[in-house]
Amino acid sequence: MLLPEKVNRSLQNKPYHAKRDRYFEDNLLAGSLHPNAYLDNPGFARFRDDGGLPFTSYEDFTAEALEDRQKLYMELCRRVWDPARLEAQRSAPTPAGPAAP
Repeated sequence: MLLPEKVNRSLQNKPYHAKRDRYFEDNLLAGSLHPNAYLDNPGFARFRDDGGLPFTSYEDFTAEALEDRQKLYMELCRRVWDPARLEAQRSAPTPAGPAAP
């Protein structure tokens, strides 16, 4: 889990439930472990549903949950660093900057 150093240090030996509550406060990727991340969050729901991404919360972080989460992260990485997407983005025209004085 990528968290700010101070947060990570403060959570090191706490039980998963305590960590999960703090993750929810930190960022959406970490917070998606918590069931409240799926309440009243239409932008996230649309991102998850439109992309077919297997985001889910976990009551307990078991070996199976870890495997599921790894698959999610792998799919996110594939999409972020997809060569075709990156090439299309690189080749796209850039918007014109401010007019010269």
